[in-house]
Amino acid sequence: MKYFKIRDKNTGLFSVGTMSPRWSKAGKIWSSIDAIDDHIHEIRRRNKLKVAVMTPKNKKASELKNPSDILKKAMELEIFYDNAEIVQYELKETETIIIKQFVEK
Repeated sequence: MKYFKIRDKNTGLFSVGTMSPRWSKAGKIWSSIDAIDDHIHEIRRRNKLKVAVMTPKNKKASELKNPSDILKKAMELEIFYDNAEIVQYELKETETIIIKQFVEK
């Protein structure tokens, strides 16, 4: 069985996988590469929504001279994983313990 994490190459910390990106020592475990792909695409999708919500009508985000804090945050999210890598782990059976024997110890 394989599982995956996203690791920051500079700090060695792992993504916690929320829509407000953060890093931790343990991080989140994804069960498939497709799940990581979905996560990254969802962050990008929400980014675009934040930009759209904070942009005055009839103006593109790129036309704003003084972007709001939310627009800046959206821009940060777009590059959040720029210095990250996907780490693949394998889960292998190493020992089998019969539950009855375990409980009777």
